[in-house]
Amino acid sequence: MKKIYFLFVGLLFAATLLAQRNPQNADRTAQPPFDPSQLNDFQAPVVNCLNDIQVGLTTFSGTVQIWTTDVLLSVSDNLTPLGEIKIGMRKAGTGTDFPWEAPNQPANSVIFGCDDIEQPVAVELWAMDAAGNTAMCESVIDVWDPWSVCNSNNLDLTVCARSYCSQEGIEEATYLIDGTGNFIPPFTYFVGANDQGCLEIPNNMPIASTFSIRVEKDDNPLNGVSSADLVLLSQHIHGIQPFTEPWQWVAADINRDWQITIEDSIELQKLILGIYTELPNNTSWRFIPSGYQFPSPNPLSQPYPDSLLIETVLLDTDTLFLGVKIGDLNCSAVNFAAPPQADRTAPPPYDPTQLDGPPTETSTTVVEVCVGTENQCGLEELDFEFDGENPGGLFIIEDISNEPGGICPYRYKVPVGSNLEITPVKDDNPLNGVTTYDLVLISKHIRGIEPFNSPYKIIAADADKNGVLDLNDSIQLSKLILGIYTELPNNTSWRFVRKDYIFPNPANPFAEIFPETYSATDIQSTQSADFVAIKVGDVNGTAVCNSLTQGDDRTLQSEIWIGTPLPNPAADRCELPVFVQEGGVGEMMLADLSGRVLWNQKWLLQPGAQRIQFPMEAIQQPGIYLWRIQIGDQIKSGKIGKI
Repeated sequence: MKKIYFLFVGLLFAATLLAQRNPQNADRTAQPPFDPSQLNDFQAPVVNCLNDIQVGLTTFSGTVQIWTTDVLLSVSDNLTPLGEIKIGMRKAGTGTDFPWEAPNQPANSVIFGCDDIEQPVAVELWAMDAAGNTAMCESVIDVWDPWSVCNSNNLDLTVCARSYCSQEGIEEATYLIDGTGNFIPPFTYFVGANDQGCLEIPNNMPIASTFSIRVEKDDNPLNGVSSADLVLLSQHIHGIQPFTEPWQWVAADINRDWQITIEDSIELQKLILGIYTELPNNTSWRFIPSGYQFPSPNPLSQPYPDSLLIETVLLDTDTLFLGVKIGDLNCSAVNFAAPPQADRTAPPPYDPTQLDGPPTETSTTVVEVCVGTENQCGLEELDFEFDGENPGGLFIIEDISNEPGGICPYRYKVPVGSNLEITPVKDDNPLNGVTTYDLVLISKHIRGIEPFNSPYKIIAADADKNGVLDLNDSIQLSKLILGIYTELPNNTSWRFVRKDYIFPNPANPFAEIFPETYSATDIQSTQSADFVAIKVGDVNGTAVCNSLTQGDDRTLQSEIWIGTPLPNPAADRCELPVFVQEGGVGEMMLADLSGRVLWNQKWLLQPGAQRIQFPMEAIQQPGIYLWRIQIGDQIKSGKIGKI
């Protein structure tokens, strides 16, 4: 028994050794791993180069970099795998043996410059296998200068941007150069100015080229802008102290419509108050070639150039642009790196050359505006056009609709002694309240069967706004109802009449021009401006006083209606009117302009009309923010200003 036992143990031990030497999953036909130290490999790799390679120097740097992959045609070795063969390159005659950039790091590129363009340049391309055997081939590189960057007669261009006010250089400006040349493709450069506001391009611009240069700078829009500039702008608009320098016209054209109007004053005021973080229709600076002559007496009567065209450049050239800081009318802007944002609460600086005296505190009063239909339905979601002046100083309108008090929903603070004009504007959802029944009533009025008993209904029926009710008004409204028109071509959706106006002939309200604007002069105390709102096309009084979401059935109101925030901009209270016929779930979100969500909430809506409060406490800083609301399948979004 002992012999059998020891035999079994011996067999088991032998089987274990065999299993270790021949793993069950091993590929017995595979080649053993390559180990060059165990072989006598004296055979060099085989390497082949590409020939007749042409490269061009680039602009600005005046160099071109060629890589080993640009020259290598093929490489192989008898034992070393392709991926383990080292490849290096250098200019011919600049070294011996294999070219190394650093220990165990082959030199894999060569840089050519202006010294290499006179004659073809040879390069050596080396290959080394794992055993250290090397081989080399040569290639000839033809380096040429398509941009003429090495030509000593090339353009040496200097461009500078300086302030119209101080003639000092403007830092952080960007130069944009677009051009073409002989035998070269179009080129574009974007280059920053140096600390003197200049750009120097030595020996980099192709000769015999045509290119244009312009300057841009659009940062820190409040640089140099204060309420003192509003004073100067108001004085020019009202003829008290017109501008004397062309650059002032450029600086005052805030909305870039080539006119100086009250709209520019409003835009600048929004920037100072923080309602705008940047000008929506203009850049922070405008640049004009120094040789440009503005037309007189109105420098904006034709568009001024903002670029300079240079043709067939063969000589050194110095180019100058003069910069105008938009909104800065008293030359207080800083030309170098952007200073901190202006303190909007600080008093404006006193400039004795521009003002009759330093601005002082101005007494204010309130103008209230009520707008409702003939049936006493208060109208929402409308805008106002303002025009006014303060003969005693700065004219600023401040929206205080969100503050408690008053009898009208729209309230504005203006300086005492101001002259003011207010015009309501609303031109949305022209089908609101308009149905075929209105066509029947208009037809009866025209035929004398049932004349309208209200001058407001007659105005509502005047669809083409020509002061006469006839068949054409019915045709216009029919096209609107049928969808041929999406809006009335000659009329707005709503018209307005001062409520205190008495029509001399109520049967013909067009007998004389009725007032659609509230005007007041030398305002000393609270004023109330009341308007009657007239929905054009709606003569039976079915229009809803808020905008509607237009559905497929144009005779029905939407089951879900979402208004717009009121007031907007707002300080600490803002409401969004909504209507849901059957209730539902709503979700509202507030975010900053980068998309970062500041507030998000869902809630259950009750059937009927209601107002949703915006969480103004979630907005920490004044500025413009994004809002979005979803109720059912209805989504509406927009912007809201925090002041």
